[in-house]
Amino acid sequence: MLTLNKDRCISCGLCARVCPMAVITYEEGAPVLHPDRKCMECWHCAAVCPQKAVCQEGVELYPPTPEGELETLVTTRRSVRHFKAEPPAKQVITQALELAAWAPTGKNERTYGWSVLYGRNRVLELLDVVLSWAADIPRFKVLTKLVKGHRDPVTCGAACVLFCHNTEDAANPETDCVIAATTAELLLVKQGVGTCWGGYLRRAADACPAARELLGIPEGHHVYAALLAGVPEGEPYRGAPYRPRPEIQWR
Repeated sequence: MLTLNKDRCISCGLCARVCPMAVITYEEGAPVLHPDRKCMECWHCAAVCPQKAVCQEGVELYPPTPEGELETLVTTRRSVRHFKAEPPAKQVITQALELAAWAPTGKNERTYGWSVLYGRNRVLELLDVVLSWAADIPRFKVLTKLVKGHRDPVTCGAACVLFCHNTEDAANPETDCVIAATTAELLLVKQGVGTCWGGYLRRAADACPAARELLGIPEGHHVYAALLAGVPEGEPYRGAPYRPRPEIQWR
């Protein structure tokens, strides 16, 4: 069970700020735990807490950061959901996408492409399109309410979004895009760029004709990955969060 150690807590509110499910909120100058809400166990709250005040029974939420540059990069990467208004430098984005071309692809095909929405105003244009599209889809109707309430789970305030699309008749279209986007993400994080996978934007960019037109998605291509990118704001993560060991079978 998730708990907050009141003896350690300094009421900084960082745990509430980074909780994507509002399991922890900040009310009247202190974090408040809502056990009735479903925790997705990302443990951002623990990774950001300066006092190690977040606790989970039977779980070591503060594992040591592994040694090695690559190991540290992989384990401390976080999904950022608060961004500053300015976009990352185009040179940094371009370099990451160009280097991602060395990522493996099925049958060594290079059929995927990128569409980069650059600048907060451009992202807001897409957000308007997405909300109009989502208004007719029951499970997405809540998005408009959340955005109006200043809690934007669609763009998270990002000023840049990277979309990776691929022809539907490629050998492994989705896998190729996800591998390329994952490679690009790690390269961006290494340069200090905050990232978050944009599930709502990916769905809209693939299914909404107006969004596809805005992004210039070619006919016959599907969008398989959307990556928010920007300058993080107010998410000073301090280490690697807990992750359960995977089950590995040797046969």
